Amino acid sequence: MQSYENLKGEKLTLIDFWATWCKPCIKAIPGLNEIYKEYKVKGVNVIGVNCDGPRSISKVEPMSKALAIQYPVLLDIDSELRIDLDVNYYPTLVMINQKNKIVWIHEGYGHGDDKLIKQQIEKHLRDD
Repeated sequence: MQSYENLKGEKLTLIDFWATWCKPCIKAIPGLNEIYKEYKVKGVNVIGVNCDGPRSISKVEPMSKALAIQYPVLLDIDSELRIDLDVNYYPTLVMINQKNKIVWIHEGYGHGDDKLIKQQIEKHLRDD
């Protein structure tokens, strides 16, 4: 089984909390695919954490394939990780540095957010 420890980025890790029923989550995924492709060589990894419950968990794999998600997707069926990180909105993007410290949290998704996310990645790559 894959875990955060074997998936985290060398310098930064973006954790995207999403659900299959969340329209803004679905809209965010193509941009996260691009960010993953662009920044993985710079030590940044993206991890999707799906927060669907037991009734809709069967939709995760087909939807991940349909959306061509290129980064790893973990399941948080019992909401342990979501609760630990106090995530209350979907999508929520949590940026963690190499010292396992949360350095940025972004809730929701709208036009221009991909640019904002890239700015934050660049800022925190410089800070390390």
